[in-house]
Amino acid sequence: MLREALEWLLTPASPAARRLGYLQEAIALEARFRRNKAAWAPHLEASRRAVVDASDAAEGGRLALVLGSGPLLDVPLGHLLRRFEQVVLVDILHPWRARGVARRMRSLFLLEADLSGIANAIAAAPTTIPPVSPSDALDGLEPDFTVSLNLLSQLPQIPWTILGRGGHPEEALAQLHADLARAHLDMLARLPGRCCLIADEAQETVFPDRTEIWRPLDGLALPAPDRRWDWTIAPQGERADAALQTNRVAAWLNLRGT
Repeated sequence: MLREALEWLLTPASPAARRLGYLQEAIALEARFRRNKAAWAPHLEASRRAVVDASDAAEGGRLALVLGSGPLLDVPLGHLLRRFEQVVLVDILHPWRARGVARRMRSLFLLEADLSGIANAIAAAPTTIPPVSPSDALDGLEPDFTVSLNLLSQLPQIPWTILGRGGHPEEALAQLHADLARAHLDMLARLPGRCCLIADEAQETVFPDRTEIWRPLDGLALPAPDRRWDWTIAPQGERADAALQTNRVAAWLNLRGT
């Protein structure tokens, strides 16, 4: 707990990222990884391998973008730094793990950006559902390769949680989820170069008395993925409700060319 408290105090983050819980979630993610390294290892390796294979097929070698870089657990950073002249990590905040690596690598850059495009609006008016449009955070960049890394299904989660406290009907929150996912895909479509998408396709939660399945990508115009694998994100004993959570992850190695 002391480690997490220090990270909360010392990690640079925007007021909106702190107020809405993005910093808290980033710290919790690393703590969950430390507790579940063995269970997460196959997923992290599969994600890194997908990024390696997709990036190797990119035509240029100048600039790579990693969207949703977080603590770099699923980023084959060494490979990308060898493959491209510059690598830019993009996230709403960058934990100390990423900041420490960036200080040592002259060709690695950090871009703090809200790829949902609505964090500041929700922080200012947490009971109002804001309009959604593709983020302009990457406008002006011309990457040879972009990966959206376990981000698409996660973008709506904190907005959904915050706005859900305002009494909005389930239909309105579901529409927000769909709008954010489509806006993210629209943003990816505007970028030049090869694009790799890795995202949770389904989430299965097995409780002692029932099983719940959520499919966050339903309704999106996506082709069949190139690869799929399971991620045991919460093995037995991780969750207080005794549930076992497994995510089905999908990877599109060439999203626009598939």
